[in-house]
Amino acid sequence: GVIYYLWKDNVGIEHGLIVDLTDLSTSENWSNVVGVGLANANSSWDGLNNSIAIISQSGHTSSAANLCLSSTSNGKNDWYLPSFDELSLLYNNRFIVNKTLSIINGAIEIGTKSKYWSSTESDDYDAWLILPTGAGSYTGNTNGTKTEFCNVRGVRQF
Repeated sequence: GVIYYLWKDNVGIEHGLIVDLTDLSTSENWSNVVGVGLANANSSWDGLNNSIAIISQSGHTSSAANLCLSSTSNGKNDWYLPSFDELSLLYNNRFIVNKTLSIINGAIEIGTKSKYWSSTESDDYDAWLILPTGAGSYTGNTNGTKTEFCNVRGVRQF
């Protein structure tokens, strides 16, 4: 993957977010469970716990989060669906990420016209996603119905 964000914790240990080299899907819904109660995946910054909450819903059989949590891309098994803030950081750093991805054999750049799911839920029927609006800008869209098909790209952290 590609490191797209770094920070240090309160004792000076460096941590980072890594994005996968390719999309896991270009047409996956947020979850097959819709309108029967919140998944409690409402953190704007904790994609891992959001992802776990999504797949823990009663009746869950498929989701963008499950694609990420099940991924073993590049020999790693700790991928998850990014929260809205994690996805926003990725999109804000898209220039550097895409420049790096463009020189890696088999990697696919982050699309400028592609909607990407976050793991952050809005309500029973909607979840946050990145919706490019042109000229490199984006908006969160609470009208991203959970059954809508969007791109999915996993992230992991260290």
